[in-house]
Amino acid sequence: MPPWCRIAVHRLLAVSLFLMVHPAAAENAGLDRKQAHSPDARMPYSVVYALQNIVPSNVSNLNYPALVIDRYNDAGQEWDRTEIAQMGGGSGDPRLLLGYLSIGEAEDYRPYWQSSWARIPPSWLGPENPQWRGNYAVKFWDPPWQEQVKIDLDGIIDRGFDGAMFDVVDVYERAWIRQQVRTNPALEMTKFVRTLSEHAKSKRSDFKIYVNNAESLLKNAMYLNSIDGLLKENLYYSDFGQKQPEADTNWSRQHLNMAKAAGKNVSVIEYVSDPAKIADVRKRAGADGYGFYTTNIDLKGINVDGFVPIQPTAPVPPSSSPAE
Repeated sequence: MPPWCRIAVHRLLAVSLFLMVHPAAAENAGLDRKQAHSPDARMPYSVVYALQNIVPSNVSNLNYPALVIDRYNDAGQEWDRTEIAQMGGGSGDPRLLLGYLSIGEAEDYRPYWQSSWARIPPSWLGPENPQWRGNYAVKFWDPPWQEQVKIDLDGIIDRGFDGAMFDVVDVYERAWIRQQVRTNPALEMTKFVRTLSEHAKSKRSDFKIYVNNAESLLKNAMYLNSIDGLLKENLYYSDFGQKQPEADTNWSRQHLNMAKAAGKNVSVIEYVSDPAKIADVRKRAGADGYGFYTTNIDLKGINVDGFVPIQPTAPVPPSSSPAE
């Protein structure tokens, strides 16, 4: 064996021995697979969005690039770490698994909700969303609410998700928020997202932060630098399958393109089932340079025909030492 080969083999053996003795280092080395095969290297990519009817064993072999799920299953129990790994969480899987987190509404089915709030609500709790029963607007700038969101974000991080997707970021646009006489609610939301992003990445530097809608905030560099990607619902079609006015689509597209130009993944979510409309979404999203996912309005289950899958990656075969 030439001297340079012998040196290389000795170094490889030394590294292998080090990883055996130091399991934490071995775990960190596993990040190479997540990083090497991450969909981030192939933007744009689809982000699947499914909050109900998820069975880990049924979706473990689906080649979605990224998946947003709730932190809790349909029975209200947290997914265990084995289930998280089955669905893509952790360094050994190239797929991204994002935990859903509403930062602009409180939900009465969450562990933090207290029955006494029906009589004596906390000062930060606002009116119920008439379109989604059990969801309540919040004064998102209020410290107790922000602390609760951090607690929930920590739960997502500690459970082994690869990132979080913040929903109801656009609550700052609601009339009730405007009635609170805040100087600049949009800026306050921007700062809130930045605070959450910094908090998460201080714990895990590779943790991904996605946001849903609120594309007008993308004009703010601080906000843009705080996120890794975003979802946009109803860019082309309404909840009822009607085409959006072209002026509205163009306005959103101008803002989404700011994120795309900054290297952020943009994936649209469309609630359509008609084959012609699905084909139209694929065509338009492809032309715009966005990922896409088509599904039902209740976000039940995964529509396996609603996204572009990533190609499965073959496991790296074990290397063998060359003979002397």
